[in-house]
Amino acid sequence: MRFFTDEAERDDGEWGRRVSAYSEHLATIKSGLPEDLKALATEPAFDLHDGRFVLVELDRTTKRLTVLVDVGSMQVGYRRLSMTFDAAEIAPDNLHLLAEAVGASFSPNHWHTGIAVTEIRWQEVDIKSDGRFVLRLRLWPFHEFEIRFGAVSQSVEELPSRPAARPGRFVVHD
Repeated sequence: MRFFTDEAERDDGEWGRRVSAYSEHLATIKSGLPEDLKALATEPAFDLHDGRFVLVELDRTTKRLTVLVDVGSMQVGYRRLSMTFDAAEIAPDNLHLLAEAVGASFSPNHWHTGIAVTEIRWQEVDIKSDGRFVLRLRLWPFHEFEIRFGAVSQSVEELPSRPAARPGRFVVHD
């Protein structure tokens, strides 16, 4: 089930119900999550909300996906999160669309003085019926996609301040 949708976000009551339902869902699957994925799903320091892509690199031969995202806030500090997904698939598999989103820079309106880049709006973690895992990401202002994978590892680098808004890079190796 997809908990966070654009329609739910427009309705405060529905959004609250979805947040509650997702919390209950996480409680039921938490014991089946690998430690790095559990941290990504539950620890505020790894919240991807407002995260900005630095790099998305896919090796189609080994099915390894590496994602670097700058995350954080003034309250928790800033960090660069590096996630490596093994046995990974991206869905939908329109890599051109994802590459466009990761590398986008734009001026969202005539009042905005700098550039804006794609940000992660929300994340969902789930376990598929075949035992694999899913990380769903909704991007602003674009679309959503999911990473289906067998294993994940992550590392974190503390950043001294919020990095400047820069478009990310998308790289594919065959």
